Amino acid sequence: MYVLRLICHRYGQAAICAVILGVVTAPSAADISLMGMPGVAYTPVASDLVDGEFVLGGSVVNWGGFVARDFSQFDSKGSGDAHFTGYLTFSYLPRLVITVRGNGMPGTEGPGGTGPFYTDGMMSVQLLLARQGRFVPALAVGMHDLYGFMLFNQAYAVATHRLQLPSLSADLQLSGGWGVDWYDRHIGTDDTEFGVPHYLLGPFASVVADRHEGADFSVEYDTHGINFGIRVRPLPWMGINLTTIGIRGAALGLNLRTMI
Repeated sequence: MYVLRLICHRYGQAAICAVILGVVTAPSAADISLMGMPGVAYTPVASDLVDGEFVLGGSVVNWGGFVARDFSQFDSKGSGDAHFTGYLTFSYLPRLVITVRGNGMPGTEGPGGTGPFYTDGMMSVQLLLARQGRFVPALAVGMHDLYGFMLFNQAYAVATHRLQLPSLSADLQLSGGWGVDWYDRHIGTDDTEFGVPHYLLGPFASVVADRHEGADFSVEYDTHGINFGIRVRPLPWMGINLTTIGIRGAALGLNLRTMI
């Protein structure tokens, strides 16, 4: 690593070298959910990123898998198109992860004059309170969707414990937690005439099986249904998330990581 930094310093362009060093420097092992936070598909896990790590990613979910499809404004306009997201996740303070995310749904009108291409912005934060001990799980608290229409509104606590299974050459990650509606079913704008079914409320849980072969398999309960997924890591700095959402939906996510 010292040699790479010396070469970049003497011969390389700053931006290019930042990417090279970010790729070579191993990012954290934390997996990123479709929402851009440490998690599975929609449910969080008690984990964090390496200080200085950036994750750039996005996802696309069909209408059947869109968790906020019961938003009364969407119902009044009929079924929408696929839901697209893009996010930037970063960690510079110890154990604190911050995500800034944009949402879009072509052909769907939202409140506040956001149609015919519905758009929304959100920010999420998660703080890892305690790392896993020998017999004690890791513990984290967080808040989803602090800005915008708050369709994914959730304040939560989650515990995660990772078990090593040498006989199977695999790890088993168990997570469980509880989410509450900290905004009391209000919409996050002045436009309050629509019903907002804030989604991630009540108990949630996930199980992830990881054989350290560049992929893991997961099942989660997201407070409303059961989702199954596989996450592939073709490169240390790249993750691909393929998930079925309940029985009607499917999602594809992609994230790229670097250290700055």
